[in-house]
Amino acid sequence: MYHNLLLCKKFLNTLSLCILLFSLNPLESIKINNGRLNYSISIKSPSELLGKLVNKLVNVSTESYNRAKKELYVEDVNGTIGKPVKLFLVLEQSDLFKRCNNTNYSEDGSEISFSDHDKVLLPPSFFECLKDGDYNVPFQLLVHKIHNPQEVIDPKRSNNLANKGPKKDFIKLTDKEETNECTIQSNNEDYISQNKISEECISCSAIEFRTDENYIYLPKWIINNLKLKPYDIVLVEPVKLSDCTNVELKCLEKGFYDLKNVKKILEDRLKYYSTLTLNSVIPITVDKKTYNFQVVKLDTAEHQNVNHVSIQDVDINLKLL
Repeated sequence: MYHNLLLCKKFLNTLSLCILLFSLNPLESIKINNGRLNYSISIKSPSELLGKLVNKLVNVSTESYNRAKKELYVEDVNGTIGKPVKLFLVLEQSDLFKRCNNTNYSEDGSEISFSDHDKVLLPPSFFECLKDGDYNVPFQLLVHKIHNPQEVIDPKRSNNLANKGPKKDFIKLTDKEETNECTIQSNNEDYISQNKISEECISCSAIEFRTDENYIYLPKWIINNLKLKPYDIVLVEPVKLSDCTNVELKCLEKGFYDLKNVKKILEDRLKYYSTLTLNSVIPITVDKKTYNFQVVKLDTAEHQNVNHVSIQDVDINLKLL
């Protein structure tokens, strides 16, 4: 990884030098006197198209270099912290993964949309971490949005987060002086802000473990809820969520209420979600039209208005607002 980073940096420096040379145009022509013969050599500035091409190459190289920096940072931090809490770079799930999985159908025979679930894809090494711990299938996870990669949540307190929401307690994994070159810029100073929980942490479950190391593939709706971009860094930690007893959902599109048996449709589609997060917006597709539902309230047998719950193989009281 470090060798690739150096090669990427060297290539980037070479392209920058090319741009500098192209931008210089000190001479229009050179005349060489060789006895009786005069030779004229014209040196012209590169075309605008060539300049754009070089700039494009520099931009691509810069992105590759920054990505390599993030990969190196994530790899170094994951080697420092204990199992099974890990940092990952984010990529969005695409239809490519749909080809590798069986198509699901509802009771009425309609195909379930590929994005209507909370399943994430992780590398094989994370499965080994889960296998060594006291976790059961389906593996339930919390995906935390990272604002400052130098500060992550204390894994010893991870179980409290499921019921009490975001905390202000952090553990510093690395010294900023030691990782200054690989620091990723942050818009916020804090690791977890005290806003809506769904903008900072989403519960989900793991479906497969065959992605590249240091990468997690998320459904688009999770990326939208957390306001993530490709190659952003997230913290993933396994948890054991309490079973849900009551759920209140609100559809953000009025057209859904005109359908027949809306509650039956919801109950059928929610079977493909293993967990729910308070205030999150989840997609449910009916007849190729996607409706978005906000999770308004979540209750368990022990607590009301909790942030994360499990709905896997449990009977819930569903209320549609």
